[in-house]
Amino acid sequence: MTGLGPLKKWCFALAALALAAFFCVFGPAWAQSGDDNSSPEAIKKRLQELRVLYKDDHPEIQRYLRALEKAEENEARRKTEKILNERKEQQRNAPGSDGK
Repeated sequence: MTGLGPLKKWCFALAALALAAFFCVFGPAWAQSGDDNSSPEAIKKRLQELRVLYKDDHPEIQRYLRALEKAEENEARRKTEKILNERKEQQRNAPGSDGK
């Protein structure tokens, strides 16, 4: 008997499609979308895991690197906004200010 029969080929094709669907649903969607809730630490951890399997030019590594850059920018922006809001609050509460 040479090769796989048609039924076995379909079984392998269906299994491959199911696996691809699983990764599309539960894969790195947050890295592709740039989810604001992803912390840079979590992205760095995932990058370390992926670098065991792939080189830095792999598309998935590149997506995570872009997501990391975006997450770090978002974190820096949040910290800056927090500092500015604290300064405004201090100025409002300072003696001699009219509360504006």
